[in-house]
Amino acid sequence: MTIHRMHPAYAEGFHALWQRVCGEGEEMIGPPPSIEKVKRVLALHNEKSVPSFIVIKDGALVAAAEVFPKREDQAEKCGILGVQVHPDYRRQGLAKQLLTTVLTDCQRYGIEQVELTVYQHNHSAIRLYQQFGFQASERVTEETLPSGRVVINQTMVLSLASV
Repeated sequence: MTIHRMHPAYAEGFHALWQRVCGEGEEMIGPPPSIEKVKRVLALHNEKSVPSFIVIKDGALVAAAEVFPKREDQAEKCGILGVQVHPDYRRQGLAKQLLTTVLTDCQRYGIEQVELTVYQHNHSAIRLYQQFGFQASERVTEETLPSGRVVINQTMVLSLASV
């Protein structure tokens, strides 16, 4: 297993991972954007060295974590965390390793606060985020997954300014 900085050359593998996770109908609300848009965004973020990393294991891209700046002109320098792990590679510590890497890189990039959204029923993910210091915010929303299941989204926040 190796962790690499995300690069446009990995766009197709990243897109396939995103599609696989979305295809479960339980982890994400909608499908990924087109492969062309993913390539454009990754190229832009590669130029700016945005914190984003992937895991290659058994020759395949099996996990990714990225913190995209909310808006580049935003004074508080807040980023939005996304984590995707292929179902066959979950519960192996990949998300924990990726989070360690991406959050360290956030400090290099100048991001002072990281937000994420997690389903309240995803207790293992919530425990993982809490290990890193994420705290639940008051923002809670309800949505319906492609599977038809109604879920509650919990926003969690981590301040890197005090780390």
